[in-house]
Amino acid sequence: MSIASLLGALTNTVLVLGLIYLFYRQPYANALHMDVTQLLPALLAIVFTNGIAEAVAACIIAPTVATAILKARSKTAS
Repeated sequence: MSIASLLGALTNTVLVLGLIYLFYRQPYANALHMDVTQLLPALLAIVFTNGIAEAVAACIIAPTVATAILKARSKTAS
């Protein structure tokens, strides 16, 4: 469950930021008041800071919450 949470968080971060770069590069750079050539390093910085922190948090929090929910559901099903 931890690995799935980790991969899910990383997949989400990489896909969202990657698709922003592919499809909305210029408008996004304009919104951030930066040149489009600076956008890729900025997005990579986001992946390596926020994305990894999010993945680690998901790896810890999601299994804990899921285990609690599964225990609660099994008690009500009995």
